[in-house]
Amino acid sequence: MNRNEILTSLYEADKYFSKSIYREILQKAWGLYEQDVSTKLIQETLKKLPSDKQLLCKLMEKLKGKSVYSTLKRVDANSSKIKEAKALSSLLTHALISVEQGENEFKKLLPVLLSKINDKVYEVISK
Repeated sequence: MNRNEILTSLYEADKYFSKSIYREILQKAWGLYEQDVSTKLIQETLKKLPSDKQLLCKLMEKLKGKSVYSTLKRVDANSSKIKEAKALSSLLTHALISVEQGENEFKKLLPVLLSKINDKVYEVISK
């Protein structure tokens, strides 16, 4: 990655992690960038931020014991597109609730979940 790509990655991460429990990692990455440290070291620091998959697992862990958790666990390859869309919609709602409660790192999941919901809804209306 060149410095411009690193800067883009920093701004992207800033949207999701600046007001979260991961802000220290982000601050370290910004500090390295400002010190003109190698891009490889900055990339390694940014890799310490959670991926979408890790955030999704964290959200699912929070939902254990709630009906949405059971619904999501029951969705499989044989589920109807409507059922999948409803389950994803519920997951989106809980991600938004988490953001509302100050867990801003879940903002990163919002565009991903919306995209998946849109895909499922499109499949529903296309049939």
